[in-house]
Formats: sequence, C-alpha cells, structure tokens
Amino acid sequence: MPKTKALAERNKIISNGYKRMAQVLLAQGITVDALLKTQSLSRAQAFSGQHPHSFNQLWRFVRNVLNNTQINGLGLLMGAQVTLSDYGILGYAMLSGSTLGEVSRYGINYRLLSSNVIDMSLQVEDGLAIYGFWENTPSNWSQPYHIEEAIASSWKVMQDLLPQVKGVPPLRINLAFAKPSYSHLYQLIFQCPVYFNQTANQIVYPQHWLDLPINSADEVTAAICSEQCALINDHLQNRGDTVENVRRILLSSPQSSIPGLKQMASKLRLSERTFRRQLYDANTHYKEVVNEVRIQLALEYLQVTQLSMKEIAYLVGYDHSSNFCRAFKKAIGIAPSQFKSIKQDY
Repeated sequence: MPKTKALAERNKIISNGYKRMAQVLLAQGITVDALLKTQSLSRAQAFSGQHPHSFNQLWRFVRNVLNNTQINGLGLLMGAQVTLSDYGILGYAMLSGSTLGEVSRYGINYRLLSSNVIDMSLQVEDGLAIYGFWENTPSNWSQPYHIEEAIASSWKVMQDLLPQVKGVPPLRINLAFAKPSYSHLYQLIFQCPVYFNQTANQIVYPQHWLDLPINSADEVTAAICSEQCALINDHLQNRGDTVENVRRILLSSPQSSIPGLKQMASKLRLSERTFRRQLYDANTHYKEVVNEVRIQLALEYLQVTQLSMKEIAYLVGYDHSSNFCRAFKKAIGIAPSQFKSIKQDY
C-alpha cells in the first residue's frame, strides 16, 4: 500500500477523534473552536480527513482540553461516544468479522490505526476472557485519559457488535490506578463491579462471548479489510520506529546535551536526508520530537522531585527558566507552577 493511502486513513481516523471531542465538549456547554485555536487549527481543518494530522498533535489537543476545562472522566466520555465508523477501514473489518474473538484480534493486531499510545492483549483463563490495556509510554496526565478512553470505547464496540449481550454488563473492570472523584461514571457506563488499585487495566467477561457471532459478518469483506488493515498497520509501525528510536535515545540520557539533527541521524545510522524524510513521513520534525521529550521529562521532575523551576529548566535543556515556562505552557496549557500544585487523581 502506498504510504499516502496509509496516511490518508490515519488522517481520517484522527479527524473523527476531533469531531468526537467537539460532541463531548458541546454536551458540557463548551465550544471547541477556541481550544482548537491553541493548536493552530480551525474547525474545518480539524474535522477534515484530507488535512494532515498526527496522533501526537491530537494528544496535545486532548491534554489542553483536560487542563483548561477540568471535565471529569473525559476519556470515559470520549470512549462512550465511539462508533465503528470512527475507525475507518478497521471499523469495516470489525463489522465483517465472524465472531467477537476475531474482532478482538483485529483491534489488538491493528491497534496503530486507532491509537499510538495504547497496547492491548486478550487472555483466556478459567472460563474468563480478559481484555488488557496499558500505555506503551506513560502520559503522566491529570487523568488516566488513554486507559479510560480505550476501555470505554472497547466496551462500546462490543455492545454495538453484539446486540445479544446489549444491556448485559461485563463481569468486572480492573484498573491500575486510584479511585478518581468521578468513579460514579464507571457505574453509569459499565454497570458492573469496578476495582481500583489493581495490577492491570482489564475488562473481564465470559469466555463464551468470544464465540458469539457478528450479525453483519461477511467472510470476503473481512478478508479484504483485514489485509488492508495489516498493510496500513505495517506502514505506520515502520513510520513510527524512527520517532520512537529518537525518543529512546533522548530519554536514555536525560541530563546529557541534546544532539543536533545531524548527530542524531548519525546515531541512527541514517543520512541526514533520510532522517528528515522519515520524520516528515511521521508528520513531525526533529525539533518537535525533542520538545515533546523535554516536556515529558519536565512532567516527571515536577511530579516526583522538589526541584526548582530553574533547576528543571536546566535539566531538560533550557538556558533560561522563562523559556522553559513558555514552552511548557504552550504544550500543556498551564504554567509548570500551576501543574505542580494540581492534585493528581492517580
């Protein structure tokens, strides 16, 4: 599959994410336009599947929404609004799958089509199906947005595909974080026992559900869509490897001076031209990746240390704390001093 088609599919799925957020915000009496403007996006651009998008840009927008609106359980609300059409060709593959088990494997195997930050697994033991979720890179946000969105959307997809179990709750939900102030939303959405401070994030339901048939199953359509999903997923995997390798190198030596673009290309054994092209294909550039890593490190320092702003600025590569504060506020939506004072829910 040409990379342009893979990127077009990704752009479509991300634009659907912006549309869903607009619906959730509108239900809270908030218009999306001002929040999009902070990301230099218009409504038309955000909602267009033709506009170039990236998951990282979408996550910056979501984090900005979290910090500026303080909507409780934003990930749960977003996940509960999901429709299969939001996932593009992956959604068609799911609609065409023969059983819930097959559809679940599509979601796991082709996860890069729906998110670049969540990994999933499916285990069966003692008559139980256990659907697991975890962040491949901890986000350190004020709410466990990615996990909550993934669990709520997965449950919504299961209900949409299996009308025979609609209204039947899962057996339990396990969550690897503390009980948040909005825990009542879990009961509204899942209507089952929910356990916090567990060792993993999981939806647990009867094993026999995996064999339940999908009413819209079509073997030929499923085969075609699955093949296309595999090609897109492989392209996105290869495209993301360069960015992840850059992040890994930067995070492995957080207190070292940040290498320039030419030095980083050399570390990756790439020509400067190839390195630039691979970052372009990932819809990013070297400075953006460096800034994201700096902010990630700053978030960790703010949460687990008592370092001053000047000390944190120095550790993440800023000569002046004022430059650090401006960059942090642009990325997160609030000043680092405000972030430090916010009580985390988990």
